[in-house]
Amino acid sequence: MKILYISLGQPDYQCDCVMHGLYNLLGADLTHTDNYYLMYKEHTNPDILKNISGRGFTIWGNLPSYLNDNSDIQNKIKSKYFDYVIYGSFRRCLDYLDLVKENYPANKIVFIDGEDDTNLIKPADGFVFKRELIYDINGVYPISFAIPEEKICKNITLINKNKKIANYKPGNPGTGYVYINEEDYYNDYRSSYFALTHKKSGWDCMRHYEILANYCIPYFPDIENCPIKTMNNFPKNKIIKTNELFNKININMDEYNILLNDIFEYTKQNLTTKRLAKYIIDIINYN
Repeated sequence: MKILYISLGQPDYQCDCVMHGLYNLLGADLTHTDNYYLMYKEHTNPDILKNISGRGFTIWGNLPSYLNDNSDIQNKIKSKYFDYVIYGSFRRCLDYLDLVKENYPANKIVFIDGEDDTNLIKPADGFVFKRELIYDINGVYPISFAIPEEKICKNITLINKNKKIANYKPGNPGTGYVYINEEDYYNDYRSSYFALTHKKSGWDCMRHYEILANYCIPYFPDIENCPIKTMNNFPKNKIIKTNELFNKININMDEYNILLNDIFEYTKQNLTTKRLAKYIIDIINYN
């Protein structure tokens, strides 16, 4: 399967989560229109990454080798070289849209909307994946952020937890985003039983997944208000249970460990970028 991924190549969590997953599924059969150097180890370093969103942690600078051949895109579209065309962030970039519509039917075109708001805009006929989706809409599918497999903690038996809640408490004065490297940021979660997270401009947030990937339980006090279609793949019911545990005066550690391992296993099986990319491909293939 050959996929053309159209985007600006600027930092965008939803767009880049999908691109990361597609790369891991397709390798050189994934073509992206922009150079997208921020995604590759060979083109980034800490000094470059620290200047982008979230200091470049988690998503960027991970992919091992630049395999992309984005030469002669227009003729490849005309010859139907690609099986599918995916717009990774259609509200930011619709390059080649007229040409794509001339040469591909609607069931071969995908539009992803990863913006924080709940507005729904359909630029043309095709599949639409909407991040902050709140209603059932024909032809529109929910989508969420995801975590790269390589960022999921591998040696959980070596983790020593020594505090109830992580030092980083978003939105709380004096506990801002002070980490200068990814390892320190991750270690804050690994050494904590819980880590605070909550809705920002939108419900979905990479922080939710970073907490889970580092063998820690998110304390998400407003999760029960999240619409069913938003963050549809996130283990909301499990987190409601862990919220109840957090609020107890004395935490039962046996109960905590059962819940932690259950959520951690769920993360490995369902919340990776590769699983996200497969979810998109499964839907468009099925239809």
